[in-house]
Amino acid sequence: TKYDKNGILIWSKTFRTCSQSGCHPLLNFLLDNQNGEFFAFGQYDHNSSYRTGWIIKFDANGTIIEQKASSNLIRGATKTSDGNIVVAGGVGLTPTNAILMKFNPQNMTPMWSKSYSLTMPFSAQASSYGMSVYEDSNSDLYLYSTTDNNWTRCVVIKTNSFGTVINYSGMANYTAGALYAFDTRMSRTSDSGFIIVYGNRIKKIPENFSST
Repeated sequence: TKYDKNGILIWSKTFRTCSQSGCHPLLNFLLDNQNGEFFAFGQYDHNSSYRTGWIIKFDANGTIIEQKASSNLIRGATKTSDGNIVVAGGVGLTPTNAILMKFNPQNMTPMWSKSYSLTMPFSAQASSYGMSVYEDSNSDLYLYSTTDNNWTRCVVIKTNSFGTVINYSGMANYTAGALYAFDTRMSRTSDSGFIIVYGNRIKKIPENFSST
C-alpha cells in the first residue's frame, strides 16, 4: 500500500496470494531501491509444515517487474554502496543457520552467499535467523541474528564486504515467553552504533565492538 505525505491512499496491491488450504502468505521486509523500484521479501507458511520464500521487484506504481522463488527465508535487507543488495535471513526453509546473500538488483542474480552457525558464541539451536543487516562507511556488514529454542539468544556478526567474519558480539539470554526471535530488531544510530531490542531488553553497541 502506498500513501502520500498527507496519509492519502495512492494505490494498494495484493501480491503472492495463496489459494491452497492452510497456506499463509507473509511479507517480511520491504526495501526501497532508491531508483523508483522496490523489493518485497516474504514467504508462504503451509500449515506450519514447510515454507516457500519469495522475492518481488516492482515499480513505483506497484506493477511487478520480476519475481523469483527463494530457497531461503529473508527477514531484512540493505542497499550497499556499490549499488547491490545484501539480504539477511535463514538458510533453507526451516533455517538452522543465519545467512547473508548479496545480489544484483538489475537481474536479481546472486553474487555470493554465506551462512553462519550460531555455535558462536552459543551452542547449536533449533532455528537461526538473520533479522537485520547494515553496511558501514568501510563497506563492512553487520548481521543481527537470533536463535529460538525455548530461550532466545542474539548475536551481531561483523563481516567484510564479502561476508567473511571479522568479529561478533553475543547478547545475554532472556526467557522468550510470548516473545520470539521475530520480535527482535537492530537499528543504526546517528553516532555509528547500533540499538538492539531483544525481548524485554535494549542494548547499544558501537561499530568497533569486540568479540564477546
